Amino acid sequence: MSGNRSPPPPPFDLFALSARKSAVRRVERLRVAREVLFPGSSQTPLRFAFEVGEISPGVPEAALGFSIVTAAVIHNSGAPSTAVRLAAGGKTLAYSGDTEWTDELIPIAAGVDLLIVECYDYARDLKGHMSFAKLMEKRALLAARRIMLTHMNPTMLARTAEAAAQGFLVAEDGLVVDL
Repeated sequence: MSGNRSPPPPPFDLFALSARKSAVRRVERLRVAREVLFPGSSQTPLRFAFEVGEISPGVPEAALGFSIVTAAVIHNSGAPSTAVRLAAGGKTLAYSGDTEWTDELIPIAAGVDLLIVECYDYARDLKGHMSFAKLMEKRALLAARRIMLTHMNPTMLARTAEAAAQGFLVAEDGLVVDL
């Protein structure tokens, strides 16, 4: 065995909303999640540094080389739901997360190179989810260079050709998008 060792892996940074739980509580919840997913794993020391950072909705942050802004959105998941806007190297990406329409999406989407937006249903306004009809109604407010639809149910999947004809990108397995 040689005396050469691999360098330690880089730190693993995880960011969570600051309004809900203290950093200590978040670390404990992550330990419990490890145990649920991989029984016994919480007893094994991690081989990398682990940090839990906080991001407050609406407050610009810098982390991991990105400028990050989040916004509270409307989705009853049992935890705070947020949209996120990431910028680095002159490119900007935003993701709505699961949400029904909220004006909080307007500044998140403004001027981004790509907005990835949940578009669950074609026409129905379902609690916590966006419809294509609502997205068409509000599209001009988003001011994104391109909008990609994702998280579609069968009613929306049946109409993806219509969405593409309207200038939307439609997410699909293996799709690669250059910003």
